[in-house]
Amino acid sequence: MLLRFVEIYCSYLPNVESLVDLWPLCLNFVREYFPQATTFKYAFPSLLRIMTVLCDRLSHTSYFDDKKIRRDAADLYARVLDYCVLIAGRSFDQGIWLRNRNPQDFEILEESGKNIYIYSILLRSWVAEIQGSK
Repeated sequence: MLLRFVEIYCSYLPNVESLVDLWPLCLNFVREYFPQATTFKYAFPSLLRIMTVLCDRLSHTSYFDDKKIRRDAADLYARVLDYCVLIAGRSFDQGIWLRNRNPQDFEILEESGKNIYIYSILLRSWVAEIQGSK
């Protein structure tokens, strides 16, 4: 919620020059998330949005003419983007969504090549789990 506020605040700030004063604070704020990336992995998509807004708005100022500032921004943006891609890639890990399924279901899936069987078997197992938990 706080990160969303910062993103909206930075995007609607009428004076872009005030973002120049905020840039070092935001840079340090984003850098503090990297040592505990596994703990705060939920925050990286919001950090990416904040970095996108800040870099987009500041790119139209003379502040980004300095090579060091542009390099710092590009490096930090790339690191945040890498973490977002890494987190998104892990969300499709088989261990997450195929956990606790019946082994016979997967034997049937291997024998059949049609997607309808896959969806119906998974749907049946999920419905059985939901009904069993009630």
